[in-house]
Amino acid sequence: MNSHLEKFLQQLGWHQIEDLIENASTNNVSYFDFTFQPSISEQRVKETLTCRYIINGENRILLGSPGVSKTHLAISFAIEALT
Repeated sequence: MNSHLEKFLQQLGWHQIEDLIENASTNNVSYFDFTFQPSISEQRVKETLTCRYIINGENRILLGSPGVSKTHLAISFAIEALT
């Protein structure tokens, strides 16, 4: 791969990680509106936030139509798992 392209992609990746860290305070479940998407179980979300699924070697899959907050929840789960 072209070294200039590699550097660009690496920098792009780091910028995305930095943005995620900067926005971590707004990407948590305390900002999630469960009334907006009543099909999402608050109890299951809170259970996932305990990260027991990691210890048990399980996975979590978020399925749904566009705009139902899958990314918001995924980021929240990732931040919780890493902190």
